[in-house]
Amino acid sequence: MAMIKAPKGQRFIRRGEKMNNLFLIVQGKVRQVSERDMIFLENGNLIGIIECMDGIYINDYYAEQETVLYPFSFEKIADFQAIFESQPKYAGAFLQAAVRQTVGLQERYQKLGAFTKKFYLTMMELYQDYQNYCEQFQIEAKEPKRMESLEKIKVQQELGEWEIRYFRELNQMKAEDLYAFYGARIPLVIGEIARAADNMRHAEQLIDRMQEYIQLHKEALFGTSAEDLFGSYVELAVELAGQDQNVDGLLKKIDEIRAYIEETQLYDTAVMRKRFDAYTQIDFDAIRSQAQELSEAQEDEEEEAQDCLASILSYAGYDEEAIEKVRETFESYRAAEENSATEDALRRIRRELTGIFYDTYKKAFRRSVEEEELSPIIQMFLYYGFMDVQTAGEDTANTLLDLTEQMYRCKSEHVYTMYDWLLAIYRGEQEPCRNEFDLDYIGYLHEQKRLGKITADQEVQMKNDNWEKVCYEMDNMFVSTNRATYGRLSTFCPVLNRNDVVGTIEKMLVTVHKLENAMNMIKNIDFSLFFHEVIFSDPDKGVNKELLNKEILPDIILMPNIGTRAMMWQETAGMKRDTSARFVFPLFTINNLEDMMIETCGRYRWEMCRKIQGMRWNDITERSLTSEYCDYIQFYRKNHDLSAEAKEKIKNALTRAKNNYREVFVSDYMNWIKYESNGSFRLNRVAREILFRYCPFCKDIRENLAQNPTYQDMFSRYRILVARKQKHAQAFTDKYIKSGGEMSVELQENLEFYNM
Repeated sequence: MAMIKAPKGQRFIRRGEKMNNLFLIVQGKVRQVSERDMIFLENGNLIGIIECMDGIYINDYYAEQETVLYPFSFEKIADFQAIFESQPKYAGAFLQAAVRQTVGLQERYQKLGAFTKKFYLTMMELYQDYQNYCEQFQIEAKEPKRMESLEKIKVQQELGEWEIRYFRELNQMKAEDLYAFYGARIPLVIGEIARAADNMRHAEQLIDRMQEYIQLHKEALFGTSAEDLFGSYVELAVELAGQDQNVDGLLKKIDEIRAYIEETQLYDTAVMRKRFDAYTQIDFDAIRSQAQELSEAQEDEEEEAQDCLASILSYAGYDEEAIEKVRETFESYRAAEENSATEDALRRIRRELTGIFYDTYKKAFRRSVEEEELSPIIQMFLYYGFMDVQTAGEDTANTLLDLTEQMYRCKSEHVYTMYDWLLAIYRGEQEPCRNEFDLDYIGYLHEQKRLGKITADQEVQMKNDNWEKVCYEMDNMFVSTNRATYGRLSTFCPVLNRNDVVGTIEKMLVTVHKLENAMNMIKNIDFSLFFHEVIFSDPDKGVNKELLNKEILPDIILMPNIGTRAMMWQETAGMKRDTSARFVFPLFTINNLEDMMIETCGRYRWEMCRKIQGMRWNDITERSLTSEYCDYIQFYRKNHDLSAEAKEKIKNALTRAKNNYREVFVSDYMNWIKYESNGSFRLNRVAREILFRYCPFCKDIRENLAQNPTYQDMFSRYRILVARKQKHAQAFTDKYIKSGGEMSVELQENLEFYNM
């Protein structure tokens, strides 16, 4: 195979994808990112060796700098045999790389294990010393946030000392000694690589567990809130100074804590600078007069924390009179729910609260972009739609307060909370979505000018005004999808309500991990789901236009509600096909996330085809998924390939879908993914052939179903078609490289597409 060049910053392998290749790093540097950790791989290391036992990539891989890779076709452990038989020199090189990478991960595991143990012991020692100080001076000790849950880390099956010594000894063997022992004994080489892969995978799991432990408990020592151990020490020093006590020893202890905080490298530099500066500015000589002011400020903070509604409204700029009116509205809402008021009365109050919510959100967002830090209460509002403790329930409010420190679990390259999505628009990183009338932001401005609502000068000014873009997104997509994803349109209110909570918040939370698992499940069946044909050109090498298959994953936006529905809001971000779709999910749900994802992907399949086909999306003379499906549904009564029972089922499906052809397709697509892929027949022959033609199963499933007579003809035609396209793709790639072009990740991905 030809060398592949990955440009700096490119993610060329995504976690959850099926393995098609191992890659030898010839030049450059690669960042291997697991769920909670990352390491760097340099020349001579193998990408994918850790995953070789499972056949699924468990890490993301990014080119940290421009990187040259040499690919080896690989899907399962047995493929090592073919690689080593055809290229014997790589047997020793692969073994060395596997051992070297294993030792590297083991060393990271040991280092992180020692750090985690020291962190726990240091925390317990500091907390004990704090309690001793408080007892000595007869001051009530406060329990810092998260200290109550701090305990020794518990991991299952730690790495054995013999394993570490074993691979260390192997790694220290000279290359000639290693080759002399293993030589051409390919089964031994494969066995050692498999053992190394298993050990690496185990080490990575333990490392991720330790990283999770540290991330969960680091706030107990230090964070954005003064309710941590560092803050407790500072508060104690202030209180003692106010009592005219000698605090020199305590200040020395605080300086030691500060040095340890900096040593850990766990904390944001800006946060450290802000809090350390605030500490050093405390004048302990003049603390008597300041102690009273500090006490009053703390009382104000406590009162503010208890009245979350007032805090949020005040943050958004409401005056006291307006806050009192909103409070009365909330009281009326709670009373109406408790007393089972008439639906008209509840509808009126919900409508009023909805207006208050979105007005507050817009004002709070505007202020938030101008501040470095957000208080937990404001984060709860912006992330979850929380406004009032009594409405949300005290237990729910406390759980959400803790959850604000873990919101990283709901964010990734393609997953956004609604607040982060609006931030991305405000910063110019994303463009707003289309509105309900299918108008993008520019189209909306044209329409406003046409209607005389804005002038031509205003249109020009607003085109590049990011705040206006945010307002457009909030007034259109946010309002519409927040209501739609909630699921129960008649009872919708955007304010978080305790009555919507079922089970635990943690179980309902939609995280990146859960979304990726659901999406990968579908991609491992419908492999071509997010692949599109994009234009590749390089006139200098004689290529004016060549279509390549490229995977373009959707952006997923999480709405601040507890909902039951997901939406495919936009099949592409713009006019071009090579932009991400936009899926919308609730941030919390009790529904099956896999089912929600399948349904959303089914609508994406349909709408993407409509976009590609344009005006001829339902014209049967232009063969496509939508045109063939529309023809099948429209004329099903005359179709001789359908039995009377099948026709009756189609009739009932149309009735349930209110004659919406797309919804009938989505129902069939769900059956295709959930049942037909397992050999459980739910579709009629005509629907099955259409779905396989445009949503084919991946290679593993095709092989499992190959002996089934129902699929044999379809699979046979598919193999012929794919072989033809594969031959063209390989010929083009060879010609391009021969003319001086470089093998890029995009070209490699295009070749691999035909092996899926």
